[in-house]
Amino acid sequence: MSVNRATKPTFLFGLMTLLFATSPLVSQAQDRFDYNQYAETIERLGVPNGERIRELRVAALALYESGRYSEAIDALDTWAQTADFYVKIVSQGVPPADVAPLGGASLNEMRQFTSAIQAANKEMQKFIDERDLAMVMLAECKFYLGKTEEALSAFLNVLATMETKDKSTWTRASTGLYSIVGFVSPAF
Repeated sequence: MSVNRATKPTFLFGLMTLLFATSPLVSQAQDRFDYNQYAETIERLGVPNGERIRELRVAALALYESGRYSEAIDALDTWAQTADFYVKIVSQGVPPADVAPLGGASLNEMRQFTSAIQAANKEMQKFIDERDLAMVMLAECKFYLGKTEEALSAFLNVLATMETKDKSTWTRASTGLYSIVGFVSPAF
């Protein structure tokens, strides 16, 4: 097959444009200089940390346990979103694998690197578990308030996105989902 010399540069330019436009380097560069991309989230949720999330959890649980489900929905949502934002922040500080001390690194340097990664993962999992629990409780509130369609949607969402390692949270979510659709499952 021969290519017309007049169309060859156009074809190559188009191919290079397509490859360059879909490159992760291009998409990262577009956000790199948007220093305010998280400003709205920070303004809405505040600066997340363990103490702030604990306060949100205590307040949300008090509303939920007292049966004040309408108020609990907003508190649970704020707790879940703040925990999720905290996880995103911690994950940003985890160094990528290609930064790992290799080659001439001492055993102590490797242990420190591994220990730092493990500590970050443990911290993130703790708040992932909290986020997922808050989302399940939010779905339960909608169910208790008779908002069946909203509850079904919320249970489906949390089960589709759940990352918890806590079996009781997962069981609670699937039990809530099944109670809406009338499916009786064997015990998990």
